[in-house]
Amino acid sequence: MISFHIINQTDRFAAMIASSVCCLAASTGVASAGILTFENLPSTSNSTHRGQAITDQDTIDGFQFVVTWTLDSPNSWAYYNVPNPYLNSVNPAYTIGANGTAAMFSGYYENTSSPNTLDFIIARPDWSLWKFNQVVLTSVWAMGRVELLGYRNGQQVSYLTQNISNTQQTMVSANGSEFGANAWIDFLIIRNYVGAGVARDFIMDDMSYTLPVPAPSVLAMIGIAACGSRRRRCRG
Repeated sequence: MISFHIINQTDRFAAMIASSVCCLAASTGVASAGILTFENLPSTSNSTHRGQAITDQDTIDGFQFVVTWTLDSPNSWAYYNVPNPYLNSVNPAYTIGANGTAAMFSGYYENTSSPNTLDFIIARPDWSLWKFNQVVLTSVWAMGRVELLGYRNGQQVSYLTQNISNTQQTMVSANGSEFGANAWIDFLIIRNYVGAGVARDFIMDDMSYTLPVPAPSVLAMIGIAACGSRRRRCRG
């Protein structure tokens, strides 16, 4: 089971306001597009030859990257810069999978004795709504398969599956899929299928997304609601 916890009442109230803004903005149809390129991340050349691990608390361009596992010893998301002599010598997919100077790659298990699924989660820090548009994925060790599952308010609302290559990039797009009909999500799972005896991870780059942008009238409504909530707390 996947759960996200709000630390205290202040954070809870802020998250409620953020969620309300996103829901109302989504209903207005006003939105802004963005793309995660990872080009602004620091060099990994002096930190670790394998790349730099991402923790659950790290925020990259407004998103956090979390891992859940079906086995006991996880490896986290990580990013690397191109060229990376170590990764290039390990497998050419690390060069193939990156557009520009940096990319992310998922954790993996080496030589698992049985097939497993590994879940990699992408979410906004305040769990507000966003749309997944498309992403470039490259399998590392062998041809792979991923599932993308969109969740909103704890319920799965979107799904697509895609085979991904280890010799060229694969564009995984929400166009024409269930994601188009149920677009607004609060977190995305990329589920990686790992075959027996295979160390399989995937490279991710250029994830395109859309954020809701509230119209001025929506912001005014949220402001009034927030002020009213503060006034009730003061009177209490």
